[in-house]
Amino acid sequence: MKRVLWILLPVFIIVHGSCSKLVEVAPPVTKLTKDKVYATDIAAISVVASIYSGMSDYFLDFAGNIGTLNLYASLYTDELSYFKDPLINSNVVAFYTNKLTSTTFGSEYWAVAYGQIFNCNAALDGISNAQSLTPSVKKQLLGELKFLRAFFYYHIVNLYGDAPWVTTTDYSVNSQVARTPAIDVLRNIRNDLREARELLSDQFLDGTLLKPAIKNRYRVSTHAAAALLAKVCLMTGDWTEAETAAGDLIANTALFKLDTLNGCFLTNTPEAIWQLQTVRSYTPLEDANRFIMPAEGPSNSYPFFISSMLLNSFETGDQRKAKWIDTVRADNKLYYFPFKYKSKEASADPKEALTIFRLADIFLCRAEARMQQDKLQDAIDDINQVRHRAGLIDLTSMGKAALKDAILKERQVEMFTEFGARFYDMKRLGKIDDLMPAICQAKGITWDPDKALFPLSAIDIDRNKNLIQNKGY
Repeated sequence: MKRVLWILLPVFIIVHGSCSKLVEVAPPVTKLTKDKVYATDIAAISVVASIYSGMSDYFLDFAGNIGTLNLYASLYTDELSYFKDPLINSNVVAFYTNKLTSTTFGSEYWAVAYGQIFNCNAALDGISNAQSLTPSVKKQLLGELKFLRAFFYYHIVNLYGDAPWVTTTDYSVNSQVARTPAIDVLRNIRNDLREARELLSDQFLDGTLLKPAIKNRYRVSTHAAAALLAKVCLMTGDWTEAETAAGDLIANTALFKLDTLNGCFLTNTPEAIWQLQTVRSYTPLEDANRFIMPAEGPSNSYPFFISSMLLNSFETGDQRKAKWIDTVRADNKLYYFPFKYKSKEASADPKEALTIFRLADIFLCRAEARMQQDKLQDAIDDINQVRHRAGLIDLTSMGKAALKDAILKERQVEMFTEFGARFYDMKRLGKIDDLMPAICQAKGITWDPDKALFPLSAIDIDRNKNLIQNKGY
């Protein structure tokens, strides 16, 4: 697919039933066009559904390339290594060695995420002005769009830092927009999420948005907004709000509880707060397809395996190592690979779904918020909830600095290969420049602090002189 410079070129979503297409150069969007697109509940729901499907097919998969954010951010840090095959894709090497450039790899997420932000803005405008939608459907869709826009911005800020805050579809504005300081973008995200929590249903709805879903949590709810709000507030230093948002989820035991280690990535798990449904027919999940190594061992097609650094981070007896990591022996060597998702078989009724937010993550978010407020024992209690599930003994009393390290360590072994969590955690907790030098040394490279952020595309910089490249690129 031709790379679309989303922040520079407007696009328009054309909906045909359950399918959608993003057109690179849009026709004029007249009032008649908007009226048709948002004339019925089904049409409006389809517009937003196309954003969800785009997330599964694009944002998490480099616009059709081989890997996901779960993969590349894990290669970038200390979670994954790769089989040194002469035919290995050059992007794998670039991420593993932290050698991203403005003309090769690293800017893909920026491009695709801003395309989705444009789609959110267009749909927010159209649905806000629609007069014929069922009120509850309209309210839910507006909440979903506010949340989704916040979700894309959350990842942009974590990967790139300062970013243009774009809320319009006006090409004359968007084509010359400058970068907004990251802290201001985060505050805008926080405001979107506060609004989304008020708009979104507290039920998990089905595709009609009129009744509860049966055994899936694919549509965004107020609970997903609370989860992302907790994460954003950890970045802005709003510790009390982070603790409260996380606590609201933890207290809702009718909906959420920690599942077994083998159950927490299934479609019917009570641990899930939000999951993405696969849109690809050949395999239920891209994570399973990429990470599960065949019996013959690694190859150019299946090169990824758990790094020794991650493997050695598990305590003796940690059941996460036993349940979430599997092995293959090839050429007298044992390879360990991620096994959170266990099925590569295509199915009309998949049993697994890509889990974006889950309760164990939220326990650790609340632990971090409590630690930052010097509620040290409360934070330890939250960590121990996650450790109990893993079969480990309780942590005991410790000081704040040691507790921060314990949270980072627990997140390392709980959240590995999940949406760049390790990369984001090291930065948020101020540990990246402490940890990455040794990590890079083990890889045979040298850490450059400027590489805590990815590069913007040189093409985008050339076309919009108000965009400033990240330092070091």
